[in-house]
Amino acid sequence: TLFASLILKINRIITESRQILSIFYWKNKTITGRRKLQYIAARYTGKEERGLIIMPFVKSDILIKGDKNAIYQVIQNMEDYPRFMESLVSVTVLERGKNYDISHWVSNVDGRKIVWTERDDFYPEDFKITYQQTDGDLKKMEGVWELNDEAEGVRVSLTVDFEFGIPMIAGLLNPLLVRKVRENSEAMLAAVKGQIEK
Repeated sequence: TLFASLILKINRIITESRQILSIFYWKNKTITGRRKLQYIAARYTGKEERGLIIMPFVKSDILIKGDKNAIYQVIQNMEDYPRFMESLVSVTVLERGKNYDISHWVSNVDGRKIVWTERDDFYPEDFKITYQQTDGDLKKMEGVWELNDEAEGVRVSLTVDFEFGIPMIAGLLNPLLVRKVRENSEAMLAAVKGQIEK
């Protein structure tokens, strides 16, 4: 029956959610209860409801044993990323200002070239870096690097908030993009860890 089919599909998305972290908003409010069920139905039946905004969001983190300032410097020096991050072809700083820069990125993900320009804002006293795409292949891409002390070392987290920009196929592609973004974020964090814990 349709109801049984929907239950199976709900179970499927619950299983997926263990691997995929997404934030959903309904007119700037978190979807709960009935609205969440309507979202699930829309996602798996292919029917979209006006006003439903899907905003994929990925957060990854890693524990690094090392000096907090040294870790921050590695993350801040983005031009060096291609040296130790396999997916990056180049990172070029186009403009430098007081606690910010504009950088141009070229990456190769599974043989596909992805290009974008972003603004990076640095908050060294808070051990935080924010970034926001100003031009590029995605409609939206922004996020934060954050460093926090823990007993065993420094917890480094990276968030990526993005939007593909094609509503008709976003429901299909977003889960795939979230997986790929998560894999890439985890690879970047591991690369930073490798630079510190040599």
